Amino acid sequence: MRDRTMTGGLLVRVLAVFAVVGLLVSLVGLDAPPAQAQTPPADFVIQGGGWGHGLGMSQHGAQGRAEAGHGYAEILGFYYPGAVVTASAPETVRVALGAEVGAVAITGNGTGVHFYAAGSPAPVLTSSPSQTVQVAASNGQYTITPGTGAFAGVGGVVTAPIPQGGSVTVGTTGIRYARGTLVFNLLTPNTLQVSVHLPMEEYLYGVAEVPFGWHPEALMAQVVAARSYALNVAQRRRAQGGHYDVVATTGDQVYSGYETEVRASFPSWAAAVDATASQVLVYEGEVAQAFYSSSNGGWTERSGYVFLADLPYLAAAPDPFDNGGGNPRHRWAKTIPNADFRAAVLASTGVDVGAVTSYAIGGPRGGSGRIDKATVHVQGTLGATSLQGSTFRGMLGLNSTLVFDGSGPPFGSLDGIHLSVGGLVRARGWAIDPNTTQDVPVAFVVDGTPVHTLDADGPRPDVEAAHPGWGPNKGYDATVWSPPGPHQICLVARNLGPGTDTTLGCQWLQVLGSGPPVGYLDAWATEPGAAALAGWAIDPDVSGPVEVHVHVDGNQWFVTSTGTGRARPDVDAVYPGFGDARGWDVKFPLAPGQHTACAFAVNQGPGEHTGLGCVVLTVP
Repeated sequence: MRDRTMTGGLLVRVLAVFAVVGLLVSLVGLDAPPAQAQTPPADFVIQGGGWGHGLGMSQHGAQGRAEAGHGYAEILGFYYPGAVVTASAPETVRVALGAEVGAVAITGNGTGVHFYAAGSPAPVLTSSPSQTVQVAASNGQYTITPGTGAFAGVGGVVTAPIPQGGSVTVGTTGIRYARGTLVFNLLTPNTLQVSVHLPMEEYLYGVAEVPFGWHPEALMAQVVAARSYALNVAQRRRAQGGHYDVVATTGDQVYSGYETEVRASFPSWAAAVDATASQVLVYEGEVAQAFYSSSNGGWTERSGYVFLADLPYLAAAPDPFDNGGGNPRHRWAKTIPNADFRAAVLASTGVDVGAVTSYAIGGPRGGSGRIDKATVHVQGTLGATSLQGSTFRGMLGLNSTLVFDGSGPPFGSLDGIHLSVGGLVRARGWAIDPNTTQDVPVAFVVDGTPVHTLDADGPRPDVEAAHPGWGPNKGYDATVWSPPGPHQICLVARNLGPGTDTTLGCQWLQVLGSGPPVGYLDAWATEPGAAALAGWAIDPDVSGPVEVHVHVDGNQWFVTSTGTGRARPDVDAVYPGFGDARGWDVKFPLAPGQHTACAFAVNQGPGEHTGLGCVVLTVP
């Protein structure tokens, strides 16, 4: 690793770089002017990884982990950290079968079907075996053809129980269903929607999201994720008064009804459903929103970047198993003819940029490198326009927003900032410039002033796995000395090509210089014949525990001593790097009456001992 500058009179010490895998923070990027091509290329080759949004479980990753010997609970634990597999109560699921229509055809396959109006014990129509009938909405009433004239369904609902041992084909999907009850909801005077209501476990028999011949542990992980997702969505839609819980397409998860049960491999899937009966993922008392996708390209993404809410169990993390199950989209490339690129931009933005000469992907990228919320600048022979990364993916039909090529500013991560002894501040992370494989200069900025620049040239195999093509050495790890006091520490990746510099992250720190300990006596209690004190202490000159002495009633001899070692995450949040075990507590005998107790942190370097505070105690 090469030092570039030493400024501001600050002592700089550059550390060896370690391959640190951390929770990646979102980076902040700016729109970048594109490189000007002399001649518009005939086409563009866009490379990327994964298929889908990248949140939660990678289905291919689950298969890869199962092949490596991981159990389904372990698989779910990686993809939904902090969520716990828990038994749930039996549920009925309402599955919407297709869009709102004016009429829908229903065919009993070798059996007749009874149609009921709500509140009527007798059917309004029974179809003949294999007969196709049409249920329609007309001027606020139902008609079933052939068979009935117009009639009003009490409560606006018509139902048709699926005959036991038989199946029906629903025209809006063209799929056979063998379980539950069909429900026809009159939504407007002339439109209705058909759904099937059935128990959760029977619904899961018909979910068709992965090959049923996959490893049993991967199948069980998929079942628990699918059950959790369905129950979470159902609870939220019911709270909003919806007439269905889930849709039968990739809008939620694919439900293929009886078509799954005629597969030769269905017994393996049914066994996974039965083995995990009622199990769902729960986080802090609520059913987890267990998103999953086919492939994440080697990195999961945090939910706050793809959607809106940051959910702790949907975080960005490297996934080395995503290439499992013969994943055909772990890495992909798509060739876009220039004319198609131009037409897509026009259709999406209303701007005709002419023949496309270049495009530049700016920031902010997600922790995985995805571009959902990044700004993409497209330059053409007639003009230019900008659009969001998610729109860029959609208009070009890309498998995911994990796009590896393009020009623009650097991107990367500040994985963490930590304090050390003697006022030293350490920062670690990685950086890539999409225009070049050269090492990216990263500036260590304190209170807006660059104090040191180093190259991101340390080994980061996890970054290479997620962003192949730029090499394995894109990490940085540096320590600088900072004066005591509050400071804002930022790491900035310097741009090497088209675009601007990128701030990888910032954090406010209370820096401790060399000197006496700091801390506080912040809790106390008494009981007959005894007292207890608690607080925290840090010595900026040492990394180990701090000894604490307690003096009573001004006596020069301490009555008891203890050392730091109790967890104090609140202290670690203000003084990161010293660890969270900076708390102390002590209980000691004390005669009845009123006493003054004082705590002192014993200094182990330059300076005096530090008074942590005094309290008046009344001992019963």
